[in-house]
Amino acid sequence: MNAQSNGSDARHGGHPDGIPDAVKAAPDKAIWPMPNGLDAAARQAREAAERFSQTLGFSGEEGERLATQSRRNMEAVRQCRSVLMQAFQSSSENWMEMVQAQWKRSFDGMERLMQAKSVQEFGAIQGELVRENLEHILKDSRCIAERSMRAADEAGKALAAMTDRTADVPA
Repeated sequence: MNAQSNGSDARHGGHPDGIPDAVKAAPDKAIWPMPNGLDAAARQAREAAERFSQTLGFSGEEGERLATQSRRNMEAVRQCRSVLMQAFQSSSENWMEMVQAQWKRSFDGMERLMQAKSVQEFGAIQGELVRENLEHILKDSRCIAERSMRAADEAGKALAAMTDRTADVPA
């Protein structure tokens, strides 16, 4: 192995193609694992709410009602987090697919350019490649925007459903 390929492998985590074996072996698993910080934050908020209610003297039915409302709010946050995490995972996978498709188009374009027999033909092919790349960028941008809107809508629906359930509970 020469020094150049060794440096390239090191930059890509020791993998010649830059994709770790774990990602290739388990495409259905998370590409970008996210920390479980929201769960910890929800637990801390719940504990803080309990201490706060004890400090202010909320007890009995009022304290129980506030604690229940706090738990429901944390559940709504957890459900929204879950929906958004699934959307993020899906988006990550889509980005990887788009990047792979762009690399393939670039290599195909280079082959087309190398087959040019004159400067004029080279210029014409290059112009076509630029136009094709712009078309793909616009298509991919629309796709990303549509998926982002769907994810935001799903998270909003989950939050609205939790809000509706909270409103149905008597105070």
